[in-house]
Amino acid sequence: MLLLTVKISIGENAEVGGNVEIREGSKGSKQVTVGEKGTVAGSIIADGEVKIEEGGRVGGRVEIRQGSKGSNKITVGEGGTVADGVIADGEIKIAEGGRVGGRVEIREGSRGSNKITVGEGGTVCGLIIADGEIKIEESGRVGGDVEVRAGSRGSNKITVGEGGTVTGSITADGEVKIGENSEISGDIKTRVGSNSKITIEEGSVVGGDVVPDGGHDIANGVTINGSDPRPSSGE
Repeated sequence: MLLLTVKISIGENAEVGGNVEIREGSKGSKQVTVGEKGTVAGSIIADGEVKIEEGGRVGGRVEIRQGSKGSNKITVGEGGTVADGVIADGEIKIAEGGRVGGRVEIREGSRGSNKITVGEGGTVCGLIIADGEIKIEESGRVGGDVEVRAGSRGSNKITVGEGGTVTGSITADGEVKIGENSEISGDIKTRVGSNSKITIEEGSVVGGDVVPDGGHDIANGVTINGSDPRPSSGE
């Protein structure tokens, strides 16, 4: 295991056979960087920012400790892979073609933007949960639920881009927008009291119920297999 109290940088094509950790309470930048096509066989744990550059691979989880100060941002670069989950108190960004084998979570009550972005063609095999905005870009895939926690501050908006896939349900306090030709296996709901709109564009399929607390804008070419709020649906 590589354990330090300062900034850690793993160079291009370099390999680390175990965990990479910055000690709790360390001073300084507390940043961990895995260079292009670098490999960490274990997990990465830090008090500050973690950046995995293009093609980087992590065999365990990537975590920023709860209550850490600084940007607390985790970035998985284009084509990067994290075998387990990604957990932070700040923003999480998974770039184009990135893959996370577990859940992606921003802890409850975290400060900052608390935004999660899954880039074009990116994959998250578990659920996504945050206190802020969640954006899944074109052809992104999520293998579980997507949720903004109840009572969260900020935009609290969930967006699934064109051709996106979510195998679970989507729940938010803010607006939900589903792009063309997307597939949602479960329900899409905005919580009671949120007065938030659900928009679903042409060619999309929803396996469960669509339950907006506010208005809705659902294209005629959308298939909803559960409860459908459109007047013509007969619900």
